[in-house]
Amino acid sequence: LIKRPKGYEKLAKEITKTIRSTIELEQSGASVAEIRKSGDPVKGLYRDLLTKYDSDISVNKDRSYISLTGVFQELGAFYRTNGPTARLSNEVQESVLAKLQVVDDVLAE
Repeated sequence: LIKRPKGYEKLAKEITKTIRSTIELEQSGASVAEIRKSGDPVKGLYRDLLTKYDSDISVNKDRSYISLTGVFQELGAFYRTNGPTARLSNEVQESVLAKLQVVDDVLAE
C-alpha cells in the first residue's frame, strides 16, 4: 500500500467538506449568492489538487483521487450544460455525495 502525502489527505478532506456543505446549503433552499459564497473556495482547492497531485503516482491512482476528480468532472459537465448558477438536480446531488463518501471512506482506511 502506497502511503498518501499528508498534505493530500488534508486537501481532499477540505474539498469534500466544502462541496458537501455547499450541496446541503443548496438543499436547504439557500439563495444563489449564499451557495456561490460557500462553494467559491472549491476553485482554488481544485487548482491546488491538480497542481500538486495530478502527476503524483502516490495519489493519482488512489481511489480517493479518482473519485474526487470524478466529482469535478460531473459538476463541470452539469454547469457547462445548465449554466453556472443552475441548481444541481437531485440526481447529480446524490451522485456527487456518493462520490464524496467514497473519498471519505478511502481516506479513513
